[in-house]
Amino acid sequence: MPAQVAATRRRTDISAIMPSHEPNEPGRALVYAPALLMLGLVLFSAVLFNRADEGRTDLRRIEKIRVTTMRAFSELQDAETGQRGYLLTGREDYLAPYLAEKDSVMLQLDELRRMTRDEPVQQNLLAQLYPVVNRRMRLLDSTVAERRAGDEAGALAIVISGRGQALMDSARKIFGQMRRVETRMLLLSEDRERKDQRRLQYALIIGVVLSAIISLLVSNKLANDATRHWLMSAELQSRVDMLKSQSTQRTRTSGETRGVSGETAVNRDS
Repeated sequence: MPAQVAATRRRTDISAIMPSHEPNEPGRALVYAPALLMLGLVLFSAVLFNRADEGRTDLRRIEKIRVTTMRAFSELQDAETGQRGYLLTGREDYLAPYLAEKDSVMLQLDELRRMTRDEPVQQNLLAQLYPVVNRRMRLLDSTVAERRAGDEAGALAIVISGRGQALMDSARKIFGQMRRVETRMLLLSEDRERKDQRRLQYALIIGVVLSAIISLLVSNKLANDATRHWLMSAELQSRVDMLKSQSTQRTRTSGETRGVSGETAVNRDS
């Protein structure tokens, strides 16, 4: 019985000095913080990269619109130049630019309509431009037909009337408005792309700095926890050794006491 009591007492003493290992929620959150931060940074960067890709696509689209607009106006001018050369000389070879461009101009306008279907301003300008160019091309056809039929006076009368020049001036004005709108679109798209690039750079810099700070905090916490656990283990071992020593001393004292009691009883019997 005394031995059992002593063992129970030792277990109670050891359990009393055992450190508690309750979960440290703030510390756990700190350990997971770098991973969560990097995940957020990756997601944010993916969004910005996607926006940058969309911005580059938009830039290419606007540049294609600008090129198509300039080509349509250039082809209209070439057709007019070929018509004038033919009216002045009567030579068919002067009609080459006119014949090459007279159908292509309207095709370029159709392409512009398709490419700017999401641009209300451009669609409105094209709605104004389309009938102007169409009438101008029909007028060119009329003068060429009159000249080919040998009616030079009739062809000259059409030119002198000024209708062709008025239509060309209107077309030139609308083309100019379209180019200005396209220039604004281009500048806005370039500005958005620059801002997105700056946001991405700032996000990367901030993410790296925060990751470094949190990593230092985590490293410091882990080092402190390791030191505290080592000190607690050393203290626990010291107390266990002390309890063992005390237990051994008690056992020895108890044995000596029983030995003395036994000798006393023998002497008394004698």
